[in-house]
Amino acid sequence: MKVQPQLLGLALALLGFAAPASAQGQGSGLANEHPSSLSAGYEVVRDSGLWFPVGIYVDFAVGIQKNLSVVGEFNDAFKNVTSSGIPVNLSVSEFVGGVRFSATNSKQVTPFFQALLGLGRLGGGGSVSGVNASVSSSGAAFDFGGGADIKAGRKSAVRVAAGLRHLSSSLGSANEFYMKFGISFTTRK
Repeated sequence: MKVQPQLLGLALALLGFAAPASAQGQGSGLANEHPSSLSAGYEVVRDSGLWFPVGIYVDFAVGIQKNLSVVGEFNDAFKNVTSSGIPVNLSVSEFVGGVRFSATNSKQVTPFFQALLGLGRLGGGGSVSGVNASVSSSGAAFDFGGGADIKAGRKSAVRVAAGLRHLSSSLGSANEFYMKFGISFTTRK
C-alpha cells in the first residue's frame, strides 16, 4: 500500500499534538479530569449508491484535555445483493484513529466532532454451484463526522452520529455517508 505524504504528515501532526497534552495529565487524576469512553451500536452506510443496512461500530476514546480525546474505532457494514442471478455478500470495514473534540457546556447533551484516519477494506464474495469466490482490497480511510451523546444515566449516554468517509483501494474509491445509533459508557464521576 502506498502511503500518501499528506496522510503521513497529518498522522504525525495529530500524534505530536496529542503526546504533550497527555503528558500534562500524568499523576493528576487523568481519568477523572478527562474521562474515557466506550461506545458501541448500530451503523447504516450509504456507499456508491447502495445502502448497507446492517452495520456495527465500536469505539474507545481516551480524554487527554478537557474537550479533546484520542479515539480508536472499528466499524463494519454488510449488504447482500444479487448480480446476474448470483447472490453476493458485500462488506465495507474500517479501522481508524484520530481526535474527537467535544463541547461540554451542557450536562444533558455533549456534541462532538471527530477526524479519523486509518485503514479501510472493501470486500465481496459469493458462491455458484459450490464454488466460492471472494475479492477484497484495503487502503487509506478518512472519516469526518459528528454527533451528540445524550445523557441516559450517571455514566451512560445514547449516541447519535453521522458523517462522511472516503476509502481508497485497488478496487477503486468509495465515498460514504453513515449514521450511527448506540450507547456510550464513560469513566466520568
